[in-house]
Parts: sequence; structure tokens; C-alpha cells
Amino acid sequence: MSFFKKLTSKLTAPDANVQLKLNKYGIALGENVEGTLTVFSKEDFDATEVRCEIQCVEEAKTIKHLYDPSLKRTVPREVRDSAVLFAVKPVLSGPTHFARSQTREFPLNISIPVGCRSTYQSIDRRVAWTIKGVAAVDGRPEISRPGPWKFRWQHPAFNL
Repeated sequence: MSFFKKLTSKLTAPDANVQLKLNKYGIALGENVEGTLTVFSKEDFDATEVRCEIQCVEEAKTIKHLYDPSLKRTVPREVRDSAVLFAVKPVLSGPTHFARSQTREFPLNISIPVGCRSTYQSIDRRVAWTIKGVAAVDGRPEISRPGPWKFRWQHPAFNL
């Protein structure tokens, strides 16, 4: 194998697709996220793990006093702060080998805590839940596919 081919293989993810299919897309807090993560490989590679990543991020506009060098004093500025309220990366499969033209499905069942915040957006605040499937590979970028959506999880009391 030539030097450039080795170098490009280290800088690029394996030629594979990851697809996430959920049983339902409106999930209340306290329920389980169920579905399948499908990996279709177009080349041979070894994955260290196959996992799913769920994250809840809150963004809010706040006023902070920041130093302005031109004025030589602190002035109030509106900034966007963000905080991760919930994050989990459950492993669906440990180390495994994917052969060329192989398709594998991994079942997904993750519980969402009741005490988290539900999805909402206001003038100065936003809470967003995201989910993505990942196939991690040693020494190369991982194969990931975020869902084309942001999920809406609502508190069970407000679920209609």
C-alpha cells in the first residue's frame, strides 16, 4: 500500500452508512426510545463499538459583563450560553468486524429519565434533544449519522 493511500485511509472514515430508525418519533419523558441502528458496509473494517448518542442541550440568552478594550471598561453584552442537561452513549455492540457489502441491524432500547426537561423554544431559551448513531473505528474518524430531525420529548403530564 502506498504512503498516500495509508495516509488517506487514516484521515477518512470507512465507506459505510449508518441509519437510525425509531419505532415512534414522539416520545414522552420517562418512556423508552426503541428502534434499530442499521450499518451497511461498503468495505472491510473493524469497529471498536457501535453506539447511539442521545443529548439534551439547553441554550439561553444571558447578559454578561465583558471587558471592551476600546472603551477600557466592562460593558454588558448579550451572549448565548449553553449547557448539556442530559447525555448518554449506550453501546449497542462491542468490537466487531464488518465485511464488504454486509448489513447489520442492532436493536435500540434506551430509557429517558422523567426528571429531564421537555423540548421547547421561546424568545430567550431553547431546549433541544438530539440522537445519532455511531460506528467507532480505531485510528480513523468514526462513522456517524445524526437523525434528520430533532426529537420532541414532552413531560407525560403535557402529552396529549
